Amino acid sequence: MKSTIKRYIESCLLCKQYNVTLNNRYGHLRLIAPPEGPFLLIGIDYCGPLKRTPRENYSETSYCSATTKQQTAYDHNRLDPQYKIGDKVLTRIHGNRGKLDPKFSPIPKVHVADLRPIIIN
Repeated sequence: MKSTIKRYIESCLLCKQYNVTLNNRYGHLRLIAPPEGPFLLIGIDYCGPLKRTPRENYSETSYCSATTKQQTAYDHNRLDPQYKIGDKVLTRIHGNRGKLDPKFSPIPKVHVADLRPIIIN
């Protein structure tokens, strides 16, 4: 079966152009030249076809829409914090932490400037 497909592709000019075999080149790997400036070399990760949810939506898009809905509801119900310069503020600890670890830092930080985002020191 594979040999007949290979023969058919070799006989057709369009098939030769668009059905390129994706084999790695033989030999050692070659280094990529470092970029000459910032953001000139962009790496892209590709993930295969996404799974469909029971309602025939893609799982990634439904996750993003659910996250957006939750964020807008949270922002709508939350009061805008009113800080003055010199106020002491507890900051939230982000990242990996255990279930019983504290959510906020035990040492308060001082509010430095009235800018958005809030700057603390």
